[in-house]
Amino acid sequence: MKTRNTEAQAYFTKKASGYYQEHYGNINSKTFYPSLYLRHRYTLEMLDGLKPGKALDIGCGSGAMVKELLDRGYTVVAADISKDMLKATKKTVKGHPKEKNVIQYTQEDIESMSFEPNTFDLIICTGVIEYLKTDKKAIQEMTRVLRPGGIAFISSQNKTGPNMFVETALKFIPKKVRDKLLTLQQHHNHVPWKLSKKLSKYGLETIDISYHHFYPVPIPLDRLCKKFCVTAGKKMEVWHKKKWAWMLSTGFIVMVKKK
Repeated sequence: MKTRNTEAQAYFTKKASGYYQEHYGNINSKTFYPSLYLRHRYTLEMLDGLKPGKALDIGCGSGAMVKELLDRGYTVVAADISKDMLKATKKTVKGHPKEKNVIQYTQEDIESMSFEPNTFDLIICTGVIEYLKTDKKAIQEMTRVLRPGGIAFISSQNKTGPNMFVETALKFIPKKVRDKLLTLQQHHNHVPWKLSKKLSKYGLETIDISYHHFYPVPIPLDRLCKKFCVTAGKKMEVWHKKKWAWMLSTGFIVMVKKK
């Protein structure tokens, strides 16, 4: 598979073997913020009540969401830019009572997917678009393969929350130091309402939104009081459905419906 996103492919291939344990294996730690777990949980909250159908998990990672979709009666296509992540997903799903309902494991670039138009009733796209240099093609592709009336969940880093302090601070840090601080460049931090407006232009209407990963102090000052920030941030998660939560969260998930 040819891809323009070689940086993301290399990064997630390197992380694949320990990805599930890292993000889902120690969610009660006092020094680790389970951001992916919370994003996962809030996506499932918004997913509850939907009629099962054919689902695409694009950027399936180590397969945590694939298992949940199987539990809810979906047939699933598991797709990722990294072959090693697909192997991790197979390992996660192995032994599940509905394992055979994963009808395909496929290496895909979200900007050029191999699926036919109007294929899926549901698309999960979390932790993907922030790593793209531009999200236009990815949104077009998701719209193309989602059937009319279908639902998609798309997550992003929140440009209006604590991340804006990071973006400002990084401008004043020498490139060599900046490269050491960043494991993988996130090219797109989105303003929640601007992303909804952009998605609408492509026929994806926002019907719900959740915020996650709250910071009581601005980044990167959190590193000076990590335990406090994790403890306080977890307590702040009760605000994840508040309209004003964009001010304090570092990430969000939008639930959209194809017109």
